[in-house]
Amino acid sequence: MTFKKTFEDALASHKPLRRGQIRPQTARDNRTATTSEGAVPTTQGLSRRMGLARKGKVAKKAKRPKKLTTGQWKKKAWAQFSIFIRTRGADENGMNQCVTCPPGTLAHWKDLQAGHFIAGRLNANLFDERGTNPQCMACNIYRNGAHVMYYRWMQKNHGEEVIDELILQNSQTHKWGANELQEIYEKYRATNKEGGYV
Repeated sequence: MTFKKTFEDALASHKPLRRGQIRPQTARDNRTATTSEGAVPTTQGLSRRMGLARKGKVAKKAKRPKKLTTGQWKKKAWAQFSIFIRTRGADENGMNQCVTCPPGTLAHWKDLQAGHFIAGRLNANLFDERGTNPQCMACNIYRNGAHVMYYRWMQKNHGEEVIDELILQNSQTHKWGANELQEIYEKYRATNKEGGYV
């Protein structure tokens, strides 16, 4: 004798779980996954089993050192170049002369700035040692570089030929590459380290 179960009969026999009621275990629930840590019930979830299975198998990848951008190398190179300029000619106490202040006006190199003869820090003249010299903040910032005094100092210490070269160089565009800037950074860092400034 066959019994044809209607939809109404199936619906009437279905008893939904009430809140807090535990669903009875089935054969599927009792299945286990074998891992290195022993049997793990499948009720703990696929992610748990996969996590245990992978544990110890996947080695942590070593982080690659981040590659610096050209802008970042430029900042690092300028920081070391600036220290070199401000300490060049400093005495054993770290005191140095601002090139545009009256002679004998000394300041500690940390209070000085690397001032450019041709203002603007344009790329072509940025790392030129001839046109970059120690200046106090008053001359470099508040007196806009003290151009007249700077010109006289350049004329006396470098001559008209170097001044003309720097003026010509200022009209040229130089695009610094990351490798070139890294070389500048390493060169001046080594010099500054030798002098005990870094």
